[in-house]
Amino acid sequence: MKEISLAIKAVMDEVNGVAKNMTVGSGSNSYKWVSDKDVKQAIRESMIKNWLSVLPTGITSKVQIDRWEEDDTYNKQPPYPKKTKQSIFTEVETKYILLHTSGESLELCGYGQGVDTQDKGAGKATTYALKNTLLNMFLIPTGVDTDDTHSDDLPVPQKKEYQKNDDNDKPWFNEPQLEGLEKVISKYTTPDEAIKEAMVKYKVSKPMQQNIRNLF
Repeated sequence: MKEISLAIKAVMDEVNGVAKNMTVGSGSNSYKWVSDKDVKQAIRESMIKNWLSVLPTGITSKVQIDRWEEDDTYNKQPPYPKKTKQSIFTEVETKYILLHTSGESLELCGYGQGVDTQDKGAGKATTYALKNTLLNMFLIPTGVDTDDTHSDDLPVPQKKEYQKNDDNDKPWFNEPQLEGLEKVISKYTTPDEAIKEAMVKYKVSKPMQQNIRNLF
């Protein structure tokens, strides 16, 4: 495995890092993100130069679909009509083969998750899996840790007594909030702790609570 090992080392020498240039979300729910495009652009040229290629060879997926009803408040007056919402959570385990022109090869494994309201969950999950496989294979740093950034930016929740009708004024906890929570999930010790904090600012449906539990 000498030739492929030398090629991997050469890529590690040439690609020193990939910056987190994307900002997802806004306000306290925003976070820095490394885009799939930036990772592939940073690594592709060096892999070509060093006679390396990577091909997908297998995928195992799990899909969970949650549906619920919530008030449709858009341009409407109370009593609000109900509308049906759904969240599709896709989890994938992937396999790849890293090839070198010498004939040597290595099998690689990846893991990814994706949440979407329609049919994009699988694409998000497989993109995430390949991106992180490439970053981890070549030990490429991506700048400041996302969890650290989020912990500094998030305000400390204040203890507050809520009346029962206060919940009607809260927005629903949906896919953008779930994706933001996934990036800071390591700061929570239990799913109940994460759900409790989310419910301070949002209405969290039972299916979405289960989605939060699936992050642990």
